[in-house]
Amino acid sequence: QTDALIQFLQDRRALQDSRAVESVAAPIAICVSKIDLLANHWSSNPEMSDVVSTFHRELRGAGDDWNLQTLEVRSRLTARLCQIIFTDCLIEQTIHRFLRSPYLFFPLTPVGLHDMHEPDLSRRSIVPFGIAEPLLWLLQANGYPMLR
Repeated sequence: QTDALIQFLQDRRALQDSRAVESVAAPIAICVSKIDLLANHWSSNPEMSDVVSTFHRELRGAGDDWNLQTLEVRSRLTARLCQIIFTDCLIEQTIHRFLRSPYLFFPLTPVGLHDMHEPDLSRRSIVPFGIAEPLLWLLQANGYPMLR
C-alpha cells in the first residue's frame, strides 16, 4: 500500500510539473477504507487494539454532521492513525513532498462502526460510515458548495 501511495504521488507530481506555468492543484481525497476491520486485525496486540479503539471512539465523537469542521477533525484522526499503522512510511511528510494540492484523509466503512468485533456481517447492523464525504468534499473543493 505504501508503494502504491508513493507511486501515485510521484505520478501526480509529474503531472503537475509537466503543465504550463500555472499548474492546477486539484484536491486529493485519501480514503482509508474498511476501518471497521482494524479492530479484528489488531485484536492480538493489546497496544494497537487500544489505539484502534481510541480512534473509533474519537471518530464517533467527532460527530456525523456534513461540514468542513467535522471532515477536518476526522482527517486529523485518520492521519494520526496512519502514522502509527504504516510504520514504513511517513505518510503526511511523503504527501507534502510530492503534492501541492489540498488533501484530506477520509475514514470509511460500508458496514459501520457498530459491532466491529462481530465477523459475521449477517449479525451486524449495517450503517455505512463516511462513504459520501469524500465526494462531497471534492465537490466543495472544486467550487460546488456542498458542506456547511
